[in-house]
Amino acid sequence: AAVTVMAGAALSVVHVAFEANNLAATIKRIQAGSPSKRATVLRMIKDDIKNLPSTQVLVDEWDKYFEVLVERQKADATMDGNSGVTGVHTHVPPEDHAGLEGIQEF
Repeated sequence: AAVTVMAGAALSVVHVAFEANNLAATIKRIQAGSPSKRATVLRMIKDDIKNLPSTQVLVDEWDKYFEVLVERQKADATMDGNSGVTGVHTHVPPEDHAGLEGIQEF
């Protein structure tokens, strides 16, 4: 009878250890997230977003670009004898950004 009790106790300890190991492995898989290709790509995008410039930097760069474009068109117009610059839109002031309220700056 004593052997049966010892065998049962040993089996119980092995079973508990096995279940604890499985539980730890499951928790690691949950923490690691989905191993699918889509999930991996989404994680990469999430990490890359940190490297994107702020929207203000982009606006400043476009403003500089448009200033250069206006100057070139003025120079071309002067060479051609035209006095006006047409077809160039410059930066829109923030108060005129109708419809852009939902866009957030990173």
